[in-house]
Formats: sequence, structure tokens, C-alpha cells
Amino acid sequence: MMKKILYGILIISVFFSFSAAWARHKIEFSNDTVEIVLDYHDFLELCQKNGLPEESTLEKFKKHGVVSVALQEMTPGELYHEGKIIRIRGADLGLSKMANLRKLIFPSVKSAGLQEPWRQISYPSTLILVKSKKIKHWLFKAFSALLKKNQFKIVTGGFLVNMKWADLSQLELGFFPWQAEKIAKEGFSVDPRISNPGNLTQKKLTYLLNTIPVQDHPTVVFSGLRNEVLGYNRYIPEVAQFFKRHHILYGYLEVYSPSNVQKGGLELAKLIPNQIVKVQTLMYPPFYRMSPQMAVDIFTLGIHERNVRVVYFHPFFNRFGKLSLIQTNLNFLNGLKTRIGVNHFRFGKAVPFPFFYPHKFQIIVSSLGIFACVFLFILLFVDLSIYWTAGGMVLAAILAAVSSMSLRFQNPWCFGTAFLAGITFPTYSLILFSTKKPVSYWNAVLKLVLASCVTVCGGFLVSSLLANNLTMLAIEMFRGVKGVLVFPILFAPWLAWIYRNVKEKAKTIKELMINLKKPFDNPVKFIHLAGLVLLGVAGLIMIIRSGNTTMAGLIPSFEKKLRILLEFYLIARPRFKEFLIGHPLFILAACFGLDSEWGFFFFIFGCIGQGDILDSFAHLHTPLYYTLLRTFHGIWIGAILGGILLFLSRKILPEPKIAAESK
Repeated sequence: MMKKILYGILIISVFFSFSAAWARHKIEFSNDTVEIVLDYHDFLELCQKNGLPEESTLEKFKKHGVVSVALQEMTPGELYHEGKIIRIRGADLGLSKMANLRKLIFPSVKSAGLQEPWRQISYPSTLILVKSKKIKHWLFKAFSALLKKNQFKIVTGGFLVNMKWADLSQLELGFFPWQAEKIAKEGFSVDPRISNPGNLTQKKLTYLLNTIPVQDHPTVVFSGLRNEVLGYNRYIPEVAQFFKRHHILYGYLEVYSPSNVQKGGLELAKLIPNQIVKVQTLMYPPFYRMSPQMAVDIFTLGIHERNVRVVYFHPFFNRFGKLSLIQTNLNFLNGLKTRIGVNHFRFGKAVPFPFFYPHKFQIIVSSLGIFACVFLFILLFVDLSIYWTAGGMVLAAILAAVSSMSLRFQNPWCFGTAFLAGITFPTYSLILFSTKKPVSYWNAVLKLVLASCVTVCGGFLVSSLLANNLTMLAIEMFRGVKGVLVFPILFAPWLAWIYRNVKEKAKTIKELMINLKKPFDNPVKFIHLAGLVLLGVAGLIMIIRSGNTTMAGLIPSFEKKLRILLEFYLIARPRFKEFLIGHPLFILAACFGLDSEWGFFFFIFGCIGQGDILDSFAHLHTPLYYTLLRTFHGIWIGAILGGILLFLSRKILPEPKIAAESK
């Protein structure tokens, strides 16, 4: 009777998780605009080094999909190169040829006993002469906010700054109005790139925020060698308020190593969860000499599977093949537009996800469904009292209700319960649909499908607990992903043998411990040792290769080409661990049976598939549609390969005798 109640709770919770999944899918599917942002600094460098006309080249980029231009903050060095200021080192003012200039800038002093002002200049220092009142006005505002009072003073024609030019030229002054005006006249949106200065004060922050061009609701991408968001670490709430007030989007950078995550990014994201867009750029060392086609492949993957909506475009400086430099860049834009267009995406201004977070009722129902599966799993091995089971479910409901009252993104209960689901559902499905005696191929395929359905139900429950603005953009990660992948592989074969061979369930802890030790009472066979060694090596490689920080050296070139081919024809590429290893060997295990040495050997590796299915759902940054599609492709391709392997194995290994299962 208790089992029926648990199954009923599980079915109801899965049903409600479908409605949460549908709401998530609608949000992900409707967010179909990809913004191409051109790095203006690199664009100008490209034009200057290759003698390209700026206006016509910019117009070509615009026609081929570039929507916005990313502007860096103004610096004295930039003003100098544009010819808007003249700079003279303080040490040079003492030269005889500077006499006339000194008289103009430093009028003579009549008071006796005082040195001429130019002799009071300490090294290092820089004299800045400004050509227009407008420049002088903005420089005064910048220096007043960013420098100390004793670091600069007004002189005739400009400023005397107590800094050497090497440092002063790199001082980021915020954005000057004509920067954005120039870009806007060309028909582009402006996406500012701003850094977090050292020794940030409220005065500096207010000045820098007020220089940001806020027209057209820009996307701000933070920059700087410090790798910090503006306001880190004291003033992030003030930055968030400014973003809210002016409807500014926060461009969260996709990174390829956890060490590259911008400091303060998570704190800012939590304060403005519905004003975030994911930004991807290819300026890290591995991508400097990347071909346009490879860049298209990487950006396409980010757009389809990591919810990237802003492509930060650094122009290519190298020619590829016989193409001109301009044609190389335009080919990249055309190729990207073609690839993303296959899956309903289009070029335009990026739009963030609306606020999305699991409802309190959904947290309670999903938690009950997960604990129902946990108790069903325990009941496979232990004759648990109805009072313990009912008490556990009531306690889970109370804890879930209390947890749901705290509406925040980092909810320990949701993360912990999701991890419990991640290790329970695939392990439970593997045990439930394992076979003691051999079955037919079609029966084995049916068992694979049913086991996968159970695991997918667990995936929906995980999604209903954890899917929100931060996890869907991989800003906040599900930390138990690798555990979800490894646990079924390590424990499902062991527990499946116990379930299929130990007839009596344990009634006490002592009996349970005896039952758990029974597999080790049998003599260890070489094939099982070999399987464990191979599984250990494969598991190590699998863990290293999993996630976004995959070591590129572990992926051979032929595999990269196969990935691209599968993505092109199947839209969502099935995982190799599922259709090449897990699912085919699960079918072989069912066709040979756990009683067979080879059947148990195949089952050890067949457990990889179910763990990987749940692992796919735990990667919440991948849209649900692609996760379901890749799971479906993995099952049918794995079933076909399983049939082929079964045919080949029967030519080599003894053919198992198909019989009805005893349990």
C-alpha cells in the first residue's frame, strides 16, 4: 500500500514538473535574438594598419549583422592620438627651448624670494595642453573626480598633472559624450566597456556611472586587468540601482576557466536577475589565430547550448585562403547568421530572460516527488516500516515548505534535494530495469527506453527546483554535476546484483550490511577486475572532459569534426557517452543477463548512459528543448549501435539463452 502512495506522489510531482518545464521552455524559445557587438578599438586598429576606410568598412559590417559597437573608456592617451591634446613631460619644461612656452603657461611672479612656478614642478609630472574648451571641461570633471586635489592643477591652456605620462596615458576617464554620438550617427547601438578603478570611492563611482551612455538601454560589459565589475567590492548595490533606474543590461562574460570569472559578477547578477545577457568572446590565448569557420562553430554552440545572446566580435587581422581581409570578416558574419538561422535565431538587440524562479508550491511538490523516489529506492533492499516512510515524507514536506519561504537564488534545500534526485533516479532506473537472465534484443531496447524515461522524470524534477535566471545562464552552477555522473556508475552494478540475487529484504541494519557484503563473497574474476580498471580510466577521462572547462587537448580533431557534423544534421548533438558507450552496452547487458560474466561486465559500462542523461538535465544553461532532443537522439542511435554490437558479439562470445526473469 505504501508503495502505491509513493508512486502516486511521484507521478503527481512529475506532472507538475512538466508545467514548470513548459514555462521554462517558452522563455528560452522566445529569447531568439542574437546581438553582434563589434569591438571598436580593434576595428580602428584594423582600419589603420591595413589602410581601410573607416566609414565604408563599418557600413559593410552593419549590413552583415553587426548591431552594436563596444566602446572603451576615454583615456588621455586616446585624446593625444586623436590630436585633441598636447602633452609635455615635466622634465622637458626645464629645457631652454621651452622658455617661451613657460612664459605663456606660468606668468612671472613679482613676489621676491619665490622660485618661478615651473621650477616647482616635481618629477614625475605631465603638462597637458588642451585645444578646445569642451575637452578642457570634460578633463576637468574627470580629473576632479578621479584624482586627488594635489595631483593636478589648472594652468594657462590646460592642466599640470603630477603623474608620469606612461601612467597618465592609461588613466580611464569614463565616457565622453561625443564618443557615443559618433557611433549613434552611424546607426549603431552603443555598448560601453567600463572597468573598476583602484581605490574606488563614492565620488569616483558617481562620476563614472553618470558618464555611461544610457540611450537605447545598452549592455555594459565590464573590462580591465583587475577583472572586476564596477563597484566591487563595496558599491555593487549602488551599481545595481543605477542599472535598474536606466534599464541597463549586464553583459555576463562566458569564461573558459573558473579563475577568469569576474569578481563581483554573481553579487551583481543576484540584484538584477532579469537584466542579464550572456556574452561570449574569443580573445583568450587559444583563439588568437582561430579560423572564421572554427569561430562560427564555437559561437553557434554557445548560442544553442549555453544561452549566449551577445557575440562580442573582435575582427580578424589575418587573411585565410585567398580571401581579402574584409571578406574574411564578412564571411564569418555570414556563416554565423546561416548557422544560427537554422534554429530560428536572428540578429538584433539582445533581450534578457524575464524574472524566472520556481514557485513555492513547485518546490514543495518536486521535493516530495524526489523523496518518494528515494524511499522507493530504499524499499528495494529494506523492509522499511510504514511509519518510518510516512514520517520521512512528512518531514521532507515540512522542510521543503520552510525552505520555499526564503525566495533567494542560492537555496541550499533546492540544491541538496536536486543532488539527491541526481544520484537516485538514474541508479533506481538501472536497478529496476536490470535483467538477471538474458532477454531478447527488443525487450532490451524496451528496458532502455523505460529506464531512460524514469531518469528523464528525475531530470524534470531537478529542473523544476533549480531552473532560474542565474542557473540558466551558468552564473550559478549546480555543484553536484560530477557526482551525478559518477554515483550510478560506481554503485548501480553492485546494488543491481544484490537486488537480483538476494531474495530476502533486510529488516534490520545488521541484515542490510550482510546483504551489501554478499557480492564480495563470490570469487573475483579477471573480467570484472579488468572492467573496474577500464571503468576507472574511462571515468577519469570522462570527468576531466565534462563541463565547460574541457581540456582541448583531450578532444581529437576527428571528434571535433564529428561533433560539428552531428550538430548540423541533428540540431542537438547526442552525447558520445550515451549513444557510443552507455546505451549500446546496457542493451548488451540485458541480452546477456547479470548472471553472465559478460553481462555484468557490459552492465558496468552500461550505467554510464543513465548517469549522463541526468547530467545533461543538471546542465541548466542548456535549453530544455536541446536536452530533450539530444537525449532522444542518444536513445535511438544507441539502440541501433546496441543491435550491431549484439550481432558482432554473438559471432565471438557464447550466445546467451533467453529465459524469463526470476524476479
